[in-house]
This record gives sequence, structure tokens and C-alpha cells, in this order.
Amino acid sequence: MKNKLLCGTIILTAAGFLSRLLGFFYKIYLAGTMSEERMGLYQLLFPVYGLCFTVYASGIQTGISKRVAETNAMHEGEMNKSHPSAGCILCTGLLLSLPLSLLLSALVYFGADFLALRILNAPATAPSLRILSFMFPFCSITACLNGYYYGAKRAGVPAGTQLFEQVVRISFVMLCGILAPTLFPDVNGELSCERAAAGIAVGEIASCVVSLLCLLLPQKDAAANSDKTVDASPLAAPVSSPMPSNRFSPILQIAVPLTANHLILSLLHSYETILIPELLVRGGLNTSQALGTLGVVNGMVMPFLLFPTAITSALAILLLPTVSEIYVSGKKILLQVTIRTTLRATFLLGILTSGIFLCFGQSLCNLFFQNQHAGTCLRQFALLCPILYATQTTGSILNGLTKTNLTFRNSVLSCIVRLLLQVILIPRLLLTGYLLASFFGTLLPLFLDLWALRKEGLLRFDVRNSLVRPTLVTLLLLTVFSPLNALLEGRSLKSFVLLAVFAGCYCTLFLLLQGMLRKRKRSLP
Repeated sequence: MKNKLLCGTIILTAAGFLSRLLGFFYKIYLAGTMSEERMGLYQLLFPVYGLCFTVYASGIQTGISKRVAETNAMHEGEMNKSHPSAGCILCTGLLLSLPLSLLLSALVYFGADFLALRILNAPATAPSLRILSFMFPFCSITACLNGYYYGAKRAGVPAGTQLFEQVVRISFVMLCGILAPTLFPDVNGELSCERAAAGIAVGEIASCVVSLLCLLLPQKDAAANSDKTVDASPLAAPVSSPMPSNRFSPILQIAVPLTANHLILSLLHSYETILIPELLVRGGLNTSQALGTLGVVNGMVMPFLLFPTAITSALAILLLPTVSEIYVSGKKILLQVTIRTTLRATFLLGILTSGIFLCFGQSLCNLFFQNQHAGTCLRQFALLCPILYATQTTGSILNGLTKTNLTFRNSVLSCIVRLLLQVILIPRLLLTGYLLASFFGTLLPLFLDLWALRKEGLLRFDVRNSLVRPTLVTLLLLTVFSPLNALLEGRSLKSFVLLAVFAGCYCTLFLLLQGMLRKRKRSLP
């Protein structure tokens, strides 16, 4: 069981990293073929998509996963032969999710003009919303199937379909641009928002088809020290497997509270995305400039900032069960050491990443996006890296300590504070106000998480080695490496190679200096 869980985690982590890598280069392609304004319009589609997915899929997927895992455990141990089969649970989840997705699909399709004009304040997004609405039923099927696969310990299927979806999306958009640009009319050769939205829809539909095909391929697991085999396909489940009198209750008990929590957070995040262009307009920008700023921040800057979270996400996935296991065993000292070591590694990664973006941010955006404005924004937002990564880690630690309500409360408070600061600061300071609101809004949940760990007696944080010394090393390296940006002019192979060499040398020196300082501390009497 442990090997299976670890294997599944590794598969998901590797797939997540590859998917993030593909997504990053896709953002580079979009930035090269879309104007900043169109990029901003494209970003406005995701609040609607995210809200709908939260309602029809997120909680139900988790409910299916948990119930399937419980069912398989009971069947393997032959504790309760009357327990409903995994196939019945999957069908129940689909009966809950599909009608909701069809309803929301119809509402978005027929209400696209209202949503675009009254909610998003961008009438040009209406055609793209209609395109996205067609994929909701397919997304609901995929989410339910993924929930089944996670519960059945078949993590390879969701991982593979995730990568397949990315490949199909990117290929579709690029091929349309090369072979059939008349399908989605562009202006001056630019990529239209509609074609990008169609790429998302086609990718999700293809992912759904592959997930369904995988359902027809039963997985045989040889039982330990036995000649018996267990068919992991729900299609092979006995039809006579009984269900409770209310077949929806087992999933709804999990799905409803999770969906409510996710919905609140999703509403706050969506409102934030929609509100930012309006606040920028209040600050003196016109609508085109405001959408362009949103496109630069969300479409160019954030992919750079969040790329290292492929590492912290993997750490969070592994950390939660580790913390849970140590916590249950009562080994408090080991738990303190685990938390201290994890936080130190996370802060080191965040400070290292901040230093690289502060030093080479302008060159990175010039080389990848050919956008000076994005480079300026990346250097400013680089200060968020240590806080962003550490908050992800502390949240995982608290979830491992069964403090899920606490992490939810902290996340909601963070969104509310960030929104209030944005309303106050953005009209006065524009992008600087956006940065300050993001900084303090992200710092708040980190502070609350650390305070909760301190109250539990589990926080023994080494400020000197985790924050002070890495920051001093970063300042030293910035003075050494910043002048080298003068050698990175123009978008050429030479500039790419030099940037990779400079960044590699920066990381190596950073780690070497950290190691030297640690050894010096240990050698002191």
C-alpha cells in the first residue's frame, strides 16, 4: 500500500512538472501571438470556468475518490461484502455531476452576453464563454473518472490524461494558426481569444475520451502470496452490489462541505480577477491598458513566479501524509525537526528564486516574451516568492495536523484583506498598489499559519539560517551578477545560453555560500 501511494505521488508529481513546463511554453506562445489586451481578455475567462467547475466537479471528485478508496479497502479485507462497489459509487457521482454541468453549460451559453457585459465588464469575451460552455459536461465526466482512478490507486491515468490534454490544446491552437486561420478570424495575424478558448475546450474533450477509453482497460493486480486477481475496472463490478437507501448521501457528505469551501474561495479569487481592471481604470488607465496590465501580470509574470511551485507542490503532497503519520505516532521532537527542516528548505528556495528574478527578471521577459513591461513587473513581484512558497508548505503541514478548518479560515481572510487593500491602493498606486496588496494579503495567512504551529508547540524556526543569511547572500550575489545583464541584449541563442550559465552559476554560488556558513556555525565553539 505504501509503495503504491508513493508511486502514485511520484507519477503525479512528474506529470505535474511536465504539464507545468508545457503550460509555461504555451504561455510564451500566447504572449508572442496575442496582444496584451487580448491576453487580459483571455485571463478573464478563467473566473467563470473556475466557478462552474467548483460547483459541478471539485467536491464530487474528492467524494468519489474517498469512497472508492474505502470500498476497495473493505473489499480487500472482506470486512463488508455488502459495501457498494466502486462502479456504483462512480455512477452515483456522475448522476450528481453531469446534470449540474449541463445546467451550468446552458446558463453560460445563453447568458454569455450578460456575463460578459455585467459581470466581466468585457463584452468581447461573450463568444469565448459560449465556446467554453460546451466542455462542461466533458469536464464533469473527466473529474468523476479521475476521482475513481485516485481512489483505485491508478494515478497513472489522470497523470497521462493531464499531459494529453495539454498536448492536444497546444497542438490545436498552433495547427489552427498554421492550417485554418479562417476558422477563428484574427486581426493583424494575432491569435484570437476565441481560438485560445477553443483550444481549452478541445483539450478537455480529448482528455475525457481518453479517460473513458482507459475505463475499458481493466487493471489486474496480483494479490500478495495469492493466485487471486482483482479487477480494478468499475465495468467489471457486480451489478447486484447494493447501495444505501439514499445512494447520494455517502458522496454528498464529503462533497457538500468541500464544494462550499472551494466555492467561497473561488468566488473571492474570481471577483479579484474581475475587479483589478476596473480598479486600474479608476487609477487613470483606459480599458485597453487595464486589460493589458492584467494580461502581463497573470499571463507572463505569474507563470515565472509559480513555475518553482512544481517543487513545492511535490513537497506539499509528500509532506501531508508524513506529518499525519508522525503526528499520530506522537513523536513531537521528530515532528518539530520535520517542520523546521521543511520551512527552511522552502524559504531557501523562495529567496533563491527571488534573487534570480530580481537579477535576471528583465532579461528573462525580454528573451521569452519580448516585453519590457513584463520584466519590470517580474522584478517587482519577485519579492512574493518566499511568502508564496512558504504559505503552500505551512498549509500542507496544518492539513496534515487535521487543521483543515484553520487553513480554510486563513485563506478566506487572506482573500478578503487582499481585496480590501486592492480597492484602496490600486486606484492610487496602480501596479505598485497591486503588488503591495498581494504582498500583505499573502503574508497574512503565512503569519496565521506560523502562529497556529507555535500555539501547538511545533514551531522552532531558525530565523538566522532560514531568512537573514540567505537574504545577505542574495544581496551580495545581486551586486556581482546584475552587471552581467548588459551581455544579454537581443533575442538570440547566445543570450539564452549566457542566461542559463549565469543563472546556474548564481544558484551554485548561493548554495555553496549557504553550506559554508552552516559549516562555520557548526565549527564555532
